[in-house]
Amino acid sequence: MLSKCSNPPCSASFRSLEDGKLFRLECDPSLRAVESKEAAEYYWLCGDCASTMTLHLGDHGDVVAVLLPPPLQRVPDRVAVVLTDRKGGLLLQQVNYLLPKHGGNRADRFRNQYDVA
Repeated sequence: MLSKCSNPPCSASFRSLEDGKLFRLECDPSLRAVESKEAAEYYWLCGDCASTMTLHLGDHGDVVAVLLPPPLQRVPDRVAVVLTDRKGGLLLQQVNYLLPKHGGNRADRFRNQYDVA
């Protein structure tokens, strides 16, 4: 379960899917002959860190926070920039989701189910 920002110096606690960026690490589906039963791992960058950083696969398959190239830093939230990283049979990608803030529909129930108190 996610508990804090994946940027080691940051101490921001995970509270909601609405703040920051969520990433999924899994076996690269393009390299699998059959479906893998390994569970995906999730990582999160808080909003402050996500404005200047992203997550990348390190040399040993570890997930590390790295600075975004200057033209991508401070891009407004309404602009979708999705970075994907493949290395050593692993795929790390940002998870995009649309969660409306009002309405009481299915997306609201999904958002509320995964919010942390």
